[in-house]
Amino acid sequence: MLKEIIPIKLFYELDKHMDIEELYELRFRIGCPVKAWGKSGTFFVKEVIVEREMITAVVERATYNSIYAFNHQIKQGFIACKAGYRIGIGGEAVVEDGAIKTIKNISSLVIRIPHSVSGCADKIIGSICDEKNIVKNALIISPPACGKTTMLRDLARQLSSRKNVLIIDEKNEISASVDGIPRLDIGSAEALINLPRKFGLEAVIRNMSPDVIITDEIYDDEDICEIATALKSGVSVITSIHSNCQKFDKMLAKKLGIFDVFVTLGREPVGSVLSLSVAD
Repeated sequence: MLKEIIPIKLFYELDKHMDIEELYELRFRIGCPVKAWGKSGTFFVKEVIVEREMITAVVERATYNSIYAFNHQIKQGFIACKAGYRIGIGGEAVVEDGAIKTIKNISSLVIRIPHSVSGCADKIIGSICDEKNIVKNALIISPPACGKTTMLRDLARQLSSRKNVLIIDEKNEISASVDGIPRLDIGSAEALINLPRKFGLEAVIRNMSPDVIITDEIYDDEDICEIATALKSGVSVITSIHSNCQKFDKMLAKKLGIFDVFVTLGREPVGSVLSLSVAD
Protein backbone atom coordinates (compact mmCIF):
# COMPACT_ATOMS: atom_id res chain seq x y z
CA MET A 1 0.00 0.00 0.00
CA LEU A 2 2.79 2.45 0.86
CA LYS A 3 4.36 1.97 -2.55
CA GLU A 4 1.05 2.98 -4.13
CA ILE A 5 0.91 6.28 -2.19
CA ILE A 6 4.41 7.77 -1.97
CA PRO A 7 6.84 8.69 -4.80
CA ILE A 8 8.74 5.68 -6.05
CA LYS A 9 12.09 7.44 -5.49
CA LEU A 10 11.20 7.93 -1.82
CA PHE A 11 10.18 4.29 -1.46
CA TYR A 12 13.55 3.07 -2.77
CA GLU A 13 15.50 5.56 -0.64
CA LEU A 14 13.64 4.32 2.45
CA ASP A 15 14.39 0.76 1.46
CA LYS A 16 18.11 1.60 1.43
CA HIS A 17 18.02 2.98 4.98
CA MET A 18 15.72 0.58 6.81
CA ASP A 19 13.40 -2.40 6.75
CA ILE A 20 10.18 -0.99 5.27
CA GLU A 21 8.17 -3.43 7.39
CA GLU A 22 9.46 -1.63 10.51
CA LEU A 23 8.39 1.85 9.38
CA TYR A 24 5.90 3.58 11.70
CA GLU A 25 5.49 7.07 10.26
CA LEU A 26 6.46 9.43 7.42
CA ARG A 27 6.33 13.24 7.69
CA PHE A 28 6.21 15.57 4.69
CA ARG A 29 6.61 19.35 4.90
CA ILE A 30 7.19 21.58 1.90
CA GLY A 31 10.83 22.64 1.66
CA CYS A 32 12.11 19.97 4.05
CA PRO A 33 13.45 16.45 3.57
CA VAL A 34 11.03 13.62 4.32
CA LYS A 35 11.24 12.56 7.97
CA ALA A 36 10.90 8.84 8.68
CA TRP A 37 10.34 7.14 12.02
CA GLY A 38 10.64 3.40 12.49
CA LYS A 39 11.71 0.72 14.90
CA SER A 40 15.36 1.68 14.48
CA GLY A 41 14.72 5.38 15.20
CA THR A 42 14.18 8.65 13.31
CA PHE A 43 16.09 9.92 10.29
CA PHE A 44 15.70 12.43 7.44
CA VAL A 45 15.67 11.21 3.85
CA LYS A 46 17.96 13.98 2.59
CA GLU A 47 17.73 12.76 -0.98
CA VAL A 48 14.03 13.67 -1.13
CA ILE A 49 13.01 17.31 -0.53
CA VAL A 50 9.25 17.82 -0.32
CA GLU A 51 7.63 20.04 -2.95
CA ARG A 52 3.98 21.03 -3.30
CA GLU A 53 3.65 18.79 -6.34
CA MET A 54 4.71 15.83 -4.21
CA ILE A 55 2.11 16.66 -1.54
CA THR A 56 -0.57 16.98 -4.22
CA ALA A 57 0.41 13.66 -5.79
CA VAL A 58 0.30 11.80 -2.46
CA VAL A 59 -3.15 13.22 -1.66
CA GLU A 60 -4.45 12.33 -5.13
CA ARG A 61 -3.20 8.76 -4.85
CA ALA A 62 -4.57 8.38 -1.32
CA THR A 63 -8.01 9.56 -2.47
CA TYR A 64 -7.92 7.62 -5.76
CA ASN A 65 -8.10 10.93 -7.66
CA SER A 66 -11.46 11.70 -6.03
CA ILE A 67 -10.43 14.23 -3.40
CA TYR A 68 -13.95 15.65 -3.09
CA ALA A 69 -15.29 12.22 -2.14
CA PHE A 70 -12.98 12.34 0.90
CA ASN A 71 -13.82 15.89 1.97
CA HIS A 72 -15.83 14.65 4.98
CA GLN A 73 -12.51 13.31 6.30
CA ILE A 74 -10.28 16.09 5.02
CA LYS A 75 -12.22 18.76 6.89
CA GLN A 76 -11.45 16.75 10.06
CA GLY A 77 -7.75 16.83 9.19
CA PHE A 78 -7.09 13.33 7.87
CA ILE A 79 -7.53 10.83 5.04
CA ALA A 80 -8.22 7.18 5.89
CA CYS A 81 -6.71 4.99 3.19
CA LYS A 82 -7.02 1.29 2.53
CA ALA A 83 -5.27 -1.21 4.80
CA GLY A 84 -5.49 1.06 7.85
CA TYR A 85 -3.17 3.80 6.63
CA ARG A 86 -4.09 7.26 7.92
CA ILE A 87 -2.74 10.53 6.58
CA GLY A 88 -2.85 13.61 8.80
CA ILE A 89 -3.15 16.91 6.92
CA GLY A 90 -1.71 20.36 7.61
CA GLY A 91 -2.73 23.40 5.63
CA GLU A 92 -5.22 26.28 5.54
CA ALA A 93 -8.66 25.62 7.03
CA VAL A 94 -11.64 27.08 5.17
CA VAL A 95 -14.25 28.14 7.71
CA GLU A 96 -17.83 29.10 6.86
CA ASP A 97 -20.62 29.81 9.33
CA GLY A 98 -18.41 28.66 12.20
CA ALA A 99 -17.70 25.25 10.65
CA ILE A 100 -14.67 23.88 8.79
CA LYS A 101 -15.66 23.22 5.17
CA THR A 102 -12.34 21.83 3.96
CA ILE A 103 -8.56 22.25 4.14
CA LYS A 104 -6.80 23.89 1.20
CA ASN A 105 -3.19 24.74 0.33
CA ILE A 106 -2.04 21.51 1.97
CA SER A 107 1.58 21.95 3.03
CA SER A 108 2.32 18.98 5.29
CA LEU A 109 1.33 15.33 5.67
CA VAL A 110 1.85 12.65 8.29
CA ILE A 111 1.40 9.07 7.09
CA ARG A 112 0.74 6.63 9.95
CA ILE A 113 1.47 3.00 9.06
CA PRO A 114 -0.35 0.25 11.00
CA HIS A 115 1.28 -2.95 12.25
CA SER A 116 0.28 -6.22 13.83
CA VAL A 117 2.52 -7.14 16.77
CA SER A 118 1.40 -10.56 17.87
CA GLY A 119 1.82 -11.00 21.62
CA CYS A 120 2.26 -7.33 22.52
CA ALA A 121 -0.75 -7.64 24.87
CA ASP A 122 0.70 -10.65 26.72
CA LYS A 123 1.73 -8.53 29.73
CA ILE A 124 -1.76 -7.15 30.31
CA ILE A 125 -4.19 -9.81 29.08
CA GLY A 126 -4.17 -11.59 32.45
CA SER A 127 -5.33 -8.43 34.23
CA ILE A 128 -8.13 -7.84 31.72
CA CYS A 129 -9.44 -11.40 31.34
CA ASP A 130 -9.28 -13.67 34.39
CA GLU A 131 -9.15 -17.44 34.69
CA LYS A 132 -12.96 -17.59 34.52
CA ASN A 133 -12.88 -15.66 31.21
CA ILE A 134 -14.53 -12.62 32.78
CA VAL A 135 -13.41 -9.58 30.79
CA LYS A 136 -12.96 -6.32 32.67
CA ASN A 137 -13.52 -2.87 31.22
CA ALA A 138 -10.12 -1.47 30.29
CA LEU A 139 -8.65 1.85 29.21
CA ILE A 140 -5.32 2.10 27.33
CA ILE A 141 -3.64 5.46 27.98
CA SER A 142 -0.76 7.22 26.25
CA PRO A 143 0.25 10.21 24.15
CA PRO A 144 -0.05 9.75 20.35
CA ALA A 145 2.12 7.17 18.56
CA CYS A 146 2.80 4.93 21.56
CA GLY A 147 1.06 1.81 20.28
CA LYS A 148 -2.48 2.09 21.67
CA THR A 149 -4.14 0.86 18.48
CA THR A 150 -1.62 -1.97 18.09
CA MET A 151 -2.33 -3.03 21.67
CA LEU A 152 -6.10 -2.97 21.07
CA ARG A 153 -5.62 -5.06 17.93
CA ASP A 154 -3.71 -7.78 19.80
CA LEU A 155 -6.25 -7.75 22.64
CA ALA A 156 -8.97 -8.34 20.04
CA ARG A 157 -6.99 -11.22 18.57
CA GLN A 158 -6.37 -12.90 21.93
CA LEU A 159 -9.83 -12.34 23.43
CA SER A 160 -11.65 -13.51 20.28
CA SER A 161 -10.59 -17.09 21.01
CA ARG A 162 -12.58 -16.95 24.27
CA LYS A 163 -15.34 -14.41 23.69
CA ASN A 164 -17.48 -12.83 20.98
CA VAL A 165 -15.46 -9.69 20.24
CA LEU A 166 -16.74 -6.83 18.11
CA ILE A 167 -14.52 -3.95 16.98
CA ILE A 168 -16.14 -0.60 16.24
CA ASP A 169 -13.45 0.69 13.90
CA GLU A 170 -14.36 4.30 13.14
CA LYS A 171 -11.21 5.08 11.15
CA ASN A 172 -10.38 1.54 10.01
CA GLU A 173 -7.11 1.59 11.93
CA ILE A 174 -7.60 -1.48 14.13
CA SER A 175 -8.61 -4.02 11.49
CA ALA A 176 -7.14 -2.24 8.41
CA SER A 177 -9.89 -3.72 6.28
CA VAL A 178 -9.95 -3.67 2.49
CA ASP A 179 -13.34 -4.34 0.90
CA GLY A 180 -14.58 -5.40 4.33
CA ILE A 181 -11.82 -7.98 4.88
CA PRO A 182 -9.37 -7.29 7.76
CA ARG A 183 -5.75 -7.15 6.56
CA LEU A 184 -4.25 -7.14 10.05
CA ASP A 185 -4.61 -9.98 12.54
CA ILE A 186 -7.70 -9.51 14.74
CA GLY A 187 -8.29 -13.23 15.24
CA SER A 188 -11.96 -14.20 14.91
CA ALA A 189 -13.18 -10.78 16.07
CA GLU A 190 -15.78 -9.05 13.94
CA ALA A 191 -15.33 -5.46 12.79
CA LEU A 192 -17.66 -2.65 11.80
CA ILE A 193 -15.74 -0.17 9.68
CA ASN A 194 -16.27 3.61 9.43
CA LEU A 195 -19.20 3.47 11.83
CA PRO A 196 -19.37 6.45 14.22
CA ARG A 197 -19.37 5.14 17.77
CA LYS A 198 -22.29 7.34 18.81
CA PHE A 199 -24.46 5.63 16.21
CA GLY A 200 -23.03 2.18 16.64
CA LEU A 201 -22.99 1.02 20.24
CA GLU A 202 -26.71 0.56 20.85
CA ALA A 203 -27.32 -0.98 17.42
CA VAL A 204 -24.44 -3.47 17.55
CA ILE A 205 -25.30 -4.62 21.05
CA ARG A 206 -28.84 -5.33 19.96
CA ASN A 207 -28.00 -6.90 16.59
CA MET A 208 -24.58 -8.52 17.01
CA SER A 209 -24.75 -9.73 20.64
CA PRO A 210 -21.08 -9.17 21.48
CA ASP A 211 -19.49 -10.11 24.79
CA VAL A 212 -16.74 -7.51 24.34
CA ILE A 213 -16.61 -4.27 22.35
CA ILE A 214 -13.23 -2.82 21.39
CA THR A 215 -13.06 0.73 20.07
CA ASP A 216 -10.33 3.30 19.63
CA GLU A 217 -9.74 6.77 21.11
CA ILE A 218 -12.44 8.28 23.27
CA TYR A 219 -12.31 12.08 23.40
CA ASP A 220 -15.02 13.70 25.46
CA ASP A 221 -17.89 13.30 27.91
CA GLU A 222 -20.22 12.20 25.10
CA ASP A 223 -17.96 9.25 24.33
CA ILE A 224 -17.79 8.33 28.00
CA CYS A 225 -21.59 8.46 28.28
CA GLU A 226 -21.96 6.21 25.23
CA ILE A 227 -19.64 3.64 26.77
CA ALA A 228 -21.37 3.87 30.15
CA THR A 229 -24.67 3.15 28.40
CA ALA A 230 -23.15 0.14 26.65
CA LEU A 231 -21.92 -1.25 29.97
CA LYS A 232 -25.49 -1.23 31.29
CA SER A 233 -26.27 -3.78 28.57
CA GLY A 234 -23.85 -6.27 30.09
CA VAL A 235 -21.00 -6.05 27.58
CA SER A 236 -17.38 -5.32 28.43
CA VAL A 237 -15.62 -2.39 26.74
CA ILE A 238 -11.93 -1.90 25.98
CA THR A 239 -10.86 1.44 24.52
CA SER A 240 -8.09 4.04 24.54
CA ILE A 241 -7.48 7.71 25.25
CA HIS A 242 -4.80 10.26 24.38
CA SER A 243 -3.22 11.53 27.57
CA ASN A 244 0.15 12.37 29.03
CA CYS A 245 0.69 9.43 31.35
CA GLN A 246 2.31 11.64 33.96
CA LYS A 247 -0.80 13.84 34.11
CA PHE A 248 -3.39 11.08 34.20
CA ASP A 249 -4.17 11.83 37.83
CA LYS A 250 -6.71 10.51 40.31
CA MET A 251 -9.30 13.15 39.38
CA LEU A 252 -9.42 12.03 35.74
CA ALA A 253 -9.37 8.39 36.79
CA LYS A 254 -12.39 9.04 38.98
CA LYS A 255 -14.21 10.72 36.09
CA LEU A 256 -13.52 7.62 34.02
CA GLY A 257 -14.54 5.34 36.88
CA ILE A 258 -16.48 3.09 34.51
CA PHE A 259 -13.20 1.28 33.82
CA ASP A 260 -11.66 -1.47 35.92
CA VAL A 261 -8.18 -1.62 34.40
CA PHE A 262 -5.90 1.27 33.43
CA VAL A 263 -2.84 0.62 31.25
CA THR A 264 -0.34 3.35 30.36
CA LEU A 265 2.02 2.93 27.40
CA GLY A 266 5.32 4.58 26.48
CA ARG A 267 7.38 5.19 23.35
CA GLU A 268 10.78 3.90 24.50
CA PRO A 269 10.25 1.40 23.01
CA VAL A 270 6.86 1.91 21.36
CA GLY A 271 4.14 0.01 23.19
CA SER A 272 6.09 -0.53 26.40
CA VAL A 273 3.82 -0.92 29.44
CA LEU A 274 4.70 1.85 31.89
CA SER A 275 2.02 1.02 34.45
CA LEU A 276 -0.97 -1.22 34.98
CA SER A 277 -3.52 -0.66 37.71
CA VAL A 278 -6.72 -2.48 38.59
CA ALA A 279 -9.55 -0.64 40.34
CA ASP A 280 -10.61 -1.91 43.75
